[in-house]
Amino acid sequence: MLLRIVSKAPTMARWGAARLGAAAFGRPREIGRGLRIGPTVRIGKGAVIGTDVRIEGNIVIGDHVTISSGVLLLGNIVIGSRTCIGRYTYMGTGPDGQLSVGQDVLVNDFSTVGAMKAVVIEDHCIFAPHALITDSTHGLDKDQHIKHAPIRSEPVSVGEGVWIGSHVVVLKGSRIGARSAIGAHSLVNGEIAADSVAFGIPARVRRVR
Repeated sequence: MLLRIVSKAPTMARWGAARLGAAAFGRPREIGRGLRIGPTVRIGKGAVIGTDVRIEGNIVIGDHVTISSGVLLLGNIVIGSRTCIGRYTYMGTGPDGQLSVGQDVLVNDFSTVGAMKAVVIEDHCIFAPHALITDSTHGLDKDQHIKHAPIRSEPVSVGEGVWIGSHVVVLKGSRIGARSAIGAHSLVNGEIAADSVAFGIPARVRRVR
C-alpha cells in the first residue's frame, strides 16, 4: 500500500507519518508536502525531500540524499549517499531491471533514467538538465507495429566522474568511461573511452582530457 503524506505539519511530524509507511526511514533534514512512499522503501538519515515526490518499489536511498520536488522513483533502485536528484526527474525500472546510482552524484532537473535490464551510474557524476538514459528500445520488424514490438535491452554504464551535458541521450548498450565529458545535445550509442571529451550525433571522441 502506498502511503501519501499530506500533512501541513512540520518535517518531524511528516517523518513520523512516513516511517509508518516505509520499511526504514532515518531522521531527515526536511520533508515537503505530498510525499508518497511505498512499504519496501529504505531511506537513510539526513534526507531532504521536496514536495510531491513519489518513491515506490524496492528502493534503497543512502544518507544525506536530496530528492527534489516532483521526482518519481519507481522499481528496483539503489541511490548512494550525498547524491542529489533534481526537480521533476524520473527514474524507473522494469520488473527485472536494476538501476544503481553512486555516491555524490548530481542528476539535474527534468532528467530521465530507465532500466529494463541494468543501468549503472558510478560515483561523482554530474548530469545537466534534460539528460536521458535508457537501456532499451522497441524492435523494428516490419511484420508488426513498433508499439507492439518486443523490447530489446542491453546494460548501460556511466563511469566515475562523468559529466553529461544538457539534452544528452544515452542509448542501450552504451558505456561511458570514467572522467569523460559528453557535450550538450549529443547522442551516445556505443563506447566512449575514459578521459574523453565527446560530442555530436552520434557522439565521437574529439580530444582526450
